[in-house]
Amino acid sequence: MAGLIFDGQLDTKRKSLRAHLEIYSFIENGIYIVYCPALDLSAYGQTEEEAKRTFEKTFEMHFSYCLNENSLYEDLKAHGWNIRGKKSKDIKAPGIDAMIKNNPVLRDILYHKEYSKYNTEVSIPDFA
Repeated sequence: MAGLIFDGQLDTKRKSLRAHLEIYSFIENGIYIVYCPALDLSAYGQTEEEAKRTFEKTFEMHFSYCLNENSLYEDLKAHGWNIRGKKSKDIKAPGIDAMIKNNPVLRDILYHKEYSKYNTEVSIPDFA
């Protein structure tokens, strides 16, 4: 994972989920933290690379759980995603302005911390 905010594009063709993620990496109390505001997921490590690897596992476990529980759409909606319907495949992530307004963690990172921002594309197989 090179880095990670969902840019708002989910491709559900071929029964897989592909998304462009944006993550923020910062140091707090000597620990590296990686945070994805579009899903409100985070992970940490002693190094930035360890935090990214831990985030990958957290992300995979989160999506595996949502897929197993058939709750992915509900989870995305709870995080501010606009979903017109499970079959329409019209899914959009919340914009950065909405996330800044509604997410105090993201506001704190942007306004009070030194951070790095990364972008990457992720794919989750067997999305139904």
